[in-house]
Amino acid sequence: MKRIILVFTFFLLSSCFPDKDDKLIDKRIKSVPVSVVKEGTIYKTVIYMGFVQGNEQVDIYPFQPGQITKIYKKEGSYIRRGEVFAELRRDLPGTTYKPFKVRSPISGRIVIIYVSKGMVVNTSVSLATVVHKGNLNVVVPIGAEYLKEIRIGSLSYIYVDKDSIKAYVTHVSMGLNAQTGRGKVVIKPVSNEKLIPNMAVKVALTINKLDGAIVIPLSAVFKEGENFYVYLVKEDRVKLKSIQVLLKNDKYAAVKGLIKGDTIVSSCIRTLLPGEKIKIIK
Repeated sequence: MKRIILVFTFFLLSSCFPDKDDKLIDKRIKSVPVSVVKEGTIYKTVIYMGFVQGNEQVDIYPFQPGQITKIYKKEGSYIRRGEVFAELRRDLPGTTYKPFKVRSPISGRIVIIYVSKGMVVNTSVSLATVVHKGNLNVVVPIGAEYLKEIRIGSLSYIYVDKDSIKAYVTHVSMGLNAQTGRGKVVIKPVSNEKLIPNMAVKVALTINKLDGAIVIPLSAVFKEGENFYVYLVKEDRVKLKSIQVLLKNDKYAAVKGLIKGDTIVSSCIRTLLPGEKIKIIK
């Protein structure tokens, strides 16, 4: 990783200096990339781990203790409400009871089976979990620091492998769990295709958003003391311009002090001086 960063840094810095093959240009003139200032929407997000759950997700429990004699369904199979999942036998010394059937309380997919034939279970032992997959949500435990910033309806993203799934916040808890010190945020994905109940996923939650903002690359901004600056391009020279940063994320910043259509230096800013002549990299 260090080797990659060093190579990239060398390339980036080298692009901020004159093109040695261009003999018509003063070798003291630096070549720099620029960006045209635009209006747009900027999001600030935080990353948390969440867990996929069904909006309708229940465990199947026996209503009497007994020994499992039959399991009628396999993991991944569909089961209807009231359909028999398993059969149990309850025999006591000197008595014989008719086997009783354990039925699913909802329709859905059996995502996991916890028991096997021959096991003895009681009424507190879950036999299986059933999920109605059409109603999958992601539950995100979140601390007090950001819980108050999350709004119902705000945009989120769920990351599964290299894919991202758009989602929206549907519930934000009003307080914290006394045992964990965390609240709960529930988000609804627009697609369930790659989600599996009970899987852990990375989630990006929006904690702030600005519409119609002046948005520039964060790489164009630098700080001196308590103030933020950019280099404004006027003809072929740069001018130091003071700005106010309203919101930023890891790639962009929403700022005050620029107008739509301004041209600014987008990187290589630490190699420049105010009033310096430049060549724009196209």
